[in-house]
Amino acid sequence: MMKLTKYVVSGLAAASAALADTPTASPTPAPSLVFQDATGLGSGQPLIEIPVIRSRNGRLRASVDMVSAGVEMNPIRYGDVDLYSSNAPYPNPSQPDGEQPFTMANAYRIDAYGKHYPAMFPGPMLQLKVGEALELSLRNSLAGNIGHASDSLFQTNFHAHGFEGSPLSMSDNVYQSVNDPGTDAAPQHMWAHLTVPGKQYPGLDWYHVHLHGQTTSQVYGGLAGLLMLGDALDAWPRYKADGAQPLKQLFLTLTEINIQKVDTTGKVYTPAGVNRLLEYGPDTPGTGNASPIMNWQKRVNGQLNPTIRIRPGETQVWNLAAAGSTGTFSLAVTDANLQNPWNATVLMLDGNGYNVKPLKLALSADPERMQDSDSNTLLMAGNRLTLALTAPTSPGTYYLTDGRDGTGNVKNDNYYVLATIEVSGRPVISPPPVFPPRGTDYTLFDTPADVKRRFEFALKPDQSPKVYLINGQPFGEADMPQLQVGTVEEWTLVNVTSVNKDGTRNVADHPFHIHQGNFVVTAINGQPIDPRTQSTTNSLNYVSERDTINIPPGQNLTIKFKVSDNPGKYVFHCHILRHEDSGMMSPVLAFGPAEGLRNAFGPTLPGQTGPANVIDGTGQIVAQRFPFGRRFDGGIAASATLGAARFYSSYALGQASGGSKVAVFSGQKEKLVGRFTAFAGDRDRKNQGVSVALGDISGDGSPEVVVGSRAGGTPEIRIFSAKGKLLHRYSGFLAGEFPHGINVASGDVDTDNFDDVIVGAGAGHAPEVVALSGRDIANHLPNPRVLFGFTAGGGDTAGARVAVGYVAPATRPSYLANLATTPETGDAAGTVEVWNVYGLMSGSAHGGMVMESESFPASLQRMAAYQPFAGQTTPLQLSTGYLGLPGTPQVFAWSQSGQVAATALDGDNKPSTNILNWR
Repeated sequence: MMKLTKYVVSGLAAASAALADTPTASPTPAPSLVFQDATGLGSGQPLIEIPVIRSRNGRLRASVDMVSAGVEMNPIRYGDVDLYSSNAPYPNPSQPDGEQPFTMANAYRIDAYGKHYPAMFPGPMLQLKVGEALELSLRNSLAGNIGHASDSLFQTNFHAHGFEGSPLSMSDNVYQSVNDPGTDAAPQHMWAHLTVPGKQYPGLDWYHVHLHGQTTSQVYGGLAGLLMLGDALDAWPRYKADGAQPLKQLFLTLTEINIQKVDTTGKVYTPAGVNRLLEYGPDTPGTGNASPIMNWQKRVNGQLNPTIRIRPGETQVWNLAAAGSTGTFSLAVTDANLQNPWNATVLMLDGNGYNVKPLKLALSADPERMQDSDSNTLLMAGNRLTLALTAPTSPGTYYLTDGRDGTGNVKNDNYYVLATIEVSGRPVISPPPVFPPRGTDYTLFDTPADVKRRFEFALKPDQSPKVYLINGQPFGEADMPQLQVGTVEEWTLVNVTSVNKDGTRNVADHPFHIHQGNFVVTAINGQPIDPRTQSTTNSLNYVSERDTINIPPGQNLTIKFKVSDNPGKYVFHCHILRHEDSGMMSPVLAFGPAEGLRNAFGPTLPGQTGPANVIDGTGQIVAQRFPFGRRFDGGIAASATLGAARFYSSYALGQASGGSKVAVFSGQKEKLVGRFTAFAGDRDRKNQGVSVALGDISGDGSPEVVVGSRAGGTPEIRIFSAKGKLLHRYSGFLAGEFPHGINVASGDVDTDNFDDVIVGAGAGHAPEVVALSGRDIANHLPNPRVLFGFTAGGGDTAGARVAVGYVAPATRPSYLANLATTPETGDAAGTVEVWNVYGLMSGSAHGGMVMESESFPASLQRMAAYQPFAGQTTPLQLSTGYLGLPGTPQVFAWSQSGQVAATALDGDNKPSTNILNWR
């Protein structure tokens, strides 16, 4: 029987033994090289160069199909071998018994610019420049070959790891999902339109799936590829391909995965059979060998120990990514005796090629560096590393190795060979390149934090399947941090060792990763990092900003970052994806800076005159608007964004009665960007007034204006661009006659990160509230789904004014926005109710993340009811926003523009109201 074999090389004699194809009896006490002899699995072949798809004319367009390999047909290509799925179980915390009945090999199949790229790992590298757009048409075909009934196991999405743009709607949105076959809530197709912001640093990022609960199995199976923004040498153009002294660049993906020759069940070893994917961990049955090589392999570009060629004295730039669901790689480059290390310069970490301070070092088999769990040459899952290596001047054979002895063991008994390096050919006689620092702005290290937070990462004791927690809670069950753009946050990240009842300790690394931005590490276990000095401890040296950093067991880190101008909802989590899927993730919401936020309050009732007062996030008036003339007395319907959208400085004003004109303003200079009549040409609606809302209804990152008619009869909504172009019109979503039309609001109420349209009945009708799917509207479906409906308080003819915001921190799941309602008329007017609508959405009605938890309500939940103006029953208008430095979420209520109630809810849902008065 042919088996995988672990070869240990300790010195030249052991090297000769390995070359003679004779395994040593046991490892020697000294650190040794470990080869993975994988007869039949592919080993020792030349390194595969990853194909590259480059942008053209300012954008990169491609059609992407996510496919699975069959168990007996239609394999994917993993590195240099064909790979099939298996019917062996794979751990999956989303399933009742903690596992799924198959282990799925999968990959991206891409068509771009007339060329077809078959299903393979790693997927093609997508390369584009700062300011360009990535436009992908993505299709989910994961269920097609696997031979199991389609269900939530095949749901997926798309994430650009390291991307600093918007997290909303069709951009880098990990809250949406697609399925195979598609459903109303999770269609089979999605668009990804990501524009690389001008502030994005050049460097290596990567793309992968990111649907909570399914991420680890799908990334493990191969749904990942590299994403190159700009050029890793943009900071040193002399060494670029078109520079005066060009350097060769290599792109290397590092993974730990278990590929074996087994039958379809994964239970019988079949040395003459095909390669199938098994769970990372269990020994291969029937081999009689329990070595680590039998339950995982470390691979480079999907290959076992590929060969890399380099000339004597040549310097190459290697861009490496730990692009798997797990894996630990502490890098060294030495000869067979673990001697004669290569010199290298670490150029950047995590694709952040600006504000860099390159670090020179020898890539030696140094136990101290190998045991440094935050070393600048350690790649945990999600990390990227760019370094320049200079080969010796004499020919020879060397090895790229991992010195962590497998999956995070730091004993340094073994150095696993990742690749063989052959130094041969014509020598390079020019001196090695020099990489001076670039953009050395270290002010963030010295800037006092506006907000300090502490997050503890721990495994919940005595749980099977395992549950991983942040601050004692799994995803969505703790308060969602809300961050203000432009403020400086300082976070202490702690890896807590929990203890089971039997006294055993739960110990694991937790590589922390945050989306939509980067951070600097300012301290490790209380030891400060000073970017202006150099330390003899590798991890205490600043190289660049990061987006992923390991928190070793029992240790703590301090990070600091300025909240990037990417408002919206995203996440941070442990990037060991099994931990993330098992709960170790938190939502986070970023909202606009105080000086940029806008809320507008106009006179609400017919007969009132006066301006619409416009305030910023400090509560100060920044403008007074008479959008329809100083004599207009029909009332002004006003709407701003949630503050958690890209257009947080925009607001819309409409004629509440006596017309249907709308004016839209945007930016801190209060520019009028649009003025139009919403119901021009409609005699029955033109002069009956409107309700207005702003939202990204098209999914393109720009504001659209939702206009609801206040005319009696059948409700109608029209959606316009900010400049007044009619985009959509809808009716028939509510049955019956509505004497005073409808009220509208916009925001994400089904957790898919698309702005939905919320409709409340006008006065004279029951306070009925419904929500229409914004994702359906963005995808141009003629009849968007009604996500839910309920009747608010106030009485049979009270009607309901509506607003949306993340205003009740006790809401569960915490990433769900709240609805606020108030009766438009009646004895209960003047009362505000705040709702959690999660319990109204189940199955196909739920468009975003679908989770089960005892802490999530099973029915409509009223979080709070209060009178912002105590004892008053005057009808109110509603909106939401933020006030203060740093800002806190508010529900705004008013009946006249000179007096506004701003109400914040605490963790017990108790309201606290401040009355803002202006003249």
